[in-house]
Amino acid sequence: MGVSCSMAVTLLNFDDTLTMQEELHRFPHSQVDLRDLKGTRLFCDRAALRQIAGRIRDKKGIFFVGSGDYHYVSYLLMQTVDRPFTLVLFDNHADLKLSPAFALLSCSSWVAWALRLPNLKKAIIIGARPDSFIGVDPGLLRKVVYVPSICLRDFSSEFPPVTSRGMGDTYSRIIALIPTRSVYISVDKDVLRRQDAITNWEQGEMSLADLLLLLQAISRAREVCGVDICGEADLHPLDRLRPAGREAIRKNTQANVRIIQALLQTRTFKQVS
Repeated sequence: MGVSCSMAVTLLNFDDTLTMQEELHRFPHSQVDLRDLKGTRLFCDRAALRQIAGRIRDKKGIFFVGSGDYHYVSYLLMQTVDRPFTLVLFDNHADLKLSPAFALLSCSSWVAWALRLPNLKKAIIIGARPDSFIGVDPGLLRKVVYVPSICLRDFSSEFPPVTSRGMGDTYSRIIALIPTRSVYISVDKDVLRRQDAITNWEQGEMSLADLLLLLQAISRAREVCGVDICGEADLHPLDRLRPAGREAIRKNTQANVRIIQALLQTRTFKQVS
């Protein structure tokens, strides 16, 4: 698995949330149909996990996963990274909660699983709600850096106000936290305000403009070894035809296209093996 400009996008179809985003098909892409698999929504059992891993093994580019219910696919993608790397996660939730049955990987526990990967040296979680860290095993936090979304716009001793330092200084401070040459970027669009994306989960306050600037700054400063995007609106087929549903699809499509464009513009966005 790697990132490649020649195969810009891989669409994973768990839930049909990407089928109406026709603008994504303008980019070089491949599609993987996963709708036949059982035991994949929210939690993923080991049998389904093996099948998903097998089907995506040779795929490349920016992975679009569908709704946030399938964010755990990030763990499978990061398993294939063969060098020291840092996870940079944009998410309204920390996804560090281990499930009672540890055998089940879930959309809320995948970061905890990933922290056990030997090549993952640090996870930088940007934009998560503070209460999403409640109950997290303190031992997991040794490799975690938390950057609240408010730091991008308001105040912090480590990340001073943008008005006094400028957005560029804020971004450079975040980049300085990345200890490795390679980064894996994971974006759950629930980190964004509802003006810029519509998801099925509680959403944050980050603007799409700030997200794009951060993605470009990080990918210029480091080598990107993988990218995945989730946070589509999982709508009933009839709701997709209603005005609110069409607006959700429009916003999410626009956000996805702009994320692809922002990443492909950077020189360090290239295939790594």
